[in-house]
Amino acid sequence: MGCVVRDLNGQLCAGTSTGGVNSKDNGRIGDTPVIGSGVFADNEIGALSTTGHGESLLLSLLSGFVLAQLREAMREDDQIFRKDPQRLSQILEEEFKELSRKTGPRGGGIIVVPPKGDPTFSFNSQMMSVGIAAGDGHEPSLLKSFVAKSDGTRIE
Repeated sequence: MGCVVRDLNGQLCAGTSTGGVNSKDNGRIGDTPVIGSGVFADNEIGALSTTGHGESLLLSLLSGFVLAQLREAMREDDQIFRKDPQRLSQILEEEFKELSRKTGPRGGGIIVVPPKGDPTFSFNSQMMSVGIAAGDGHEPSLLKSFVAKSDGTRIE
């Protein structure tokens, strides 16, 4: 499970928890505790959290490539994700295609909050649970949760 937050002052933070792997080998380390893989936050680049098969996420360096593309896009225009909300979705789609190519059916999901712009998520599993909250610090103006399915539909 992951959580990514941008507060009213624009400060970003992220957290990730692992469900673990049944019958794991002693010493196994997935992506969760690895900064830049399972979790990352930088006020200039963005914040993210991943979930899924940790070894696949580590092997593909999914988060690292996403962060590199975020930084590159924002160097050209720091408002890019506000002006073109689909740009972040395109970045995530490209990187999930690469994840699937490298790791086959194993994978997971990611949620990203850019410094400026809307949060976005992507996944290559059958489903991913998502919750989104936004507001002005007093009352939430947007509060929703759903299960996103790989066919693009949602269970609300």
